[in-house]
Formats: sequence, structure tokens, C-alpha cells
Amino acid sequence: MIQASEIQTLEQLPKAVFKLFREIDDVKYLIRSIAEMNEQSADRWMNVDQLIEYLPGKPSKQTVYCWVNNATIPHHKPSQGRLAFRKSEIDKWLGIETLVYNSDLDEEENKPLLPKKACGTTISRKGGYK
Repeated sequence: MIQASEIQTLEQLPKAVFKLFREIDDVKYLIRSIAEMNEQSADRWMNVDQLIEYLPGKPSKQTVYCWVNNATIPHHKPSQGRLAFRKSEIDKWLGIETLVYNSDLDEEENKPLLPKKACGTTISRKGGYK
């Protein structure tokens, strides 16, 4: 990284600017790499246990199965018969306003609650289950 104390004369300025551009290119490369890794992990598949660990508030298995039974949560059931959840669909489910089933507002944040009291459990946007 370039320090201001490294530049003592005007003749050193072009070399310092060149170093700065190289460092910016390195940062851009790192950002692109991280973005690509995030895109790849966004479409990963999760089982019920992984979903529970991923969701804020860590709902119980019974709650997740109830959501599946009521078609409240996006899920897939491949030919092996085990439930599977796509991370990108869960992220979308957690953030889309059209999936807000409860018309009441969270008193603390004045934000809608997700999902409707399916199975006696409601998830608030800040991650807690009620």
C-alpha cells in the first residue's frame, strides 16, 4: 500500500499513481472473485438441518415440516424422497414483500412479519420466532 510519506518529490508521483492503479486492480479482482463465489453458493441445495441452521432464529424441525405441509416455504422433493431447499429461493422467500402473510406489523420495527402464524410460529424480519 502506498503511504503519503513515500512521495517526496513530484518526480515520484507518476510511479506512486501507477502503484495505486495496480492496487485498485487487485481490489477489483478480489471483489469479482468474492461475487462469483457468492453467486455459486446462492444456488446451493440444503436439507432440513442445513435450512434450520441457515434461517434466523433456528426454527424447530416440526415448524419447518409444518411450513412445507402448508406450502408456506419453497421446497423440493426429489425422487429420493428427502426434502431439499434451494438457498436462492429461501433468500427470496425471506425478503419478498408479496410473501408477507401477516398483515400485522412487528411492533419493534414496524415491519411486516413472515410468514402467517403457520404452525403457531411467526418469523420477524430481525430473525426471531414468536
